[in-house]
Amino acid sequence: MNEIHRGLVEHTFDTGEVQLNYAEGPAHGPVLVLLHGLGRRWQVFLPLIPALSLRWHIFAPDLRGHGKSSHVARGYHGPQYVEDIARLLRERVSAPAVLFGHSLGGMLGMWVASHHPDLVRALILGDNMIVVPQLRNPMYTALFSGLRGLARKGGSVEQIADGIGRIVLPSPGTDKPARIRELPGNDEAYLLS
Repeated sequence: MNEIHRGLVEHTFDTGEVQLNYAEGPAHGPVLVLLHGLGRRWQVFLPLIPALSLRWHIFAPDLRGHGKSSHVARGYHGPQYVEDIARLLRERVSAPAVLFGHSLGGMLGMWVASHHPDLVRALILGDNMIVVPQLRNPMYTALFSGLRGLARKGGSVEQIADGIGRIVLPSPGTDKPARIRELPGNDEAYLLS
């Protein structure tokens, strides 16, 4: 354990295969995990961490083979990165976390959210390769097109939540589309969370 920057402390976590280096900030709110891009390390987030630390409990790991995390002869594929992050979340984080992923970190965040949904409260993507025409499921095409439009438009949290609720998705097994807010469990309180 080593304090390195304004309340940030570096730790090491043994995944069973690699030693992950990660920085952790004070518990000033819900957990926010920052996942860096290819060839980077957790310090890439240093310009953001002071402001984020005021409201979040920051965890910022170095992915395997990056920064101070250990290197392996083989094992730099999506599933290995994802299992490292899932184990870190499961064993060091007490509740579902918000993941912010940049580039490779975003792709890994999507993978963690889809394979370990119990560990993820929300997912924020930065500079990622989501190309709507390449998605084969019409529900995802509609969803990501709608989200991209909202991201471009911006607005308050309430306006964005309302916009998400208005996105129309095809309903599997029927010919009738439905707005997200009409689907079970998607009330206003949920959309605002």
